[in-house]
Amino acid sequence: MPNHNQVVLTGHIVRRPELSYSDKGSAYTNLTIAVGRDYGDDTDFINCVAFNRGNFKLAEYIADNVTKGKLVTIIGKLQIDQYEKEGQKHYPAKVIIDKCIYEKPKQQGSKPKQEKSDEPEEEFDPENFDVPF
Repeated sequence: MPNHNQVVLTGHIVRRPELSYSDKGSAYTNLTIAVGRDYGDDTDFINCVAFNRGNFKLAEYIADNVTKGKLVTIIGKLQIDQYEKEGQKHYPAKVIIDKCIYEKPKQQGSKPKQEKSDEPEEEFDPENFDVPF
């Protein structure tokens, strides 16, 4: 049966990804991305988690290479958990990351392929969460 649970999100990393280890020593990384909506000025904050899988150290790779404010595309699966607290049911959602795509920093000494513009570059302001897309 094909897997029909696939999520693709593009947004900015809200805070530095947090690398942690389970009681059994398995690494996982939690991160949150800010994703703009197509309508209005609303932004959704999506919790995501990456796990190491065998020799594929995705959790450690993301923790070492992805920084706050970076634009990323996350491909993964939506997981909705359920718990009850003080008589109320809660259904927090998160994305289990299969792939994280981001622009790697340019190496020092390499020449830019585009001409430099006189216009100042627009930066991601985590306090304002004005996501430019």
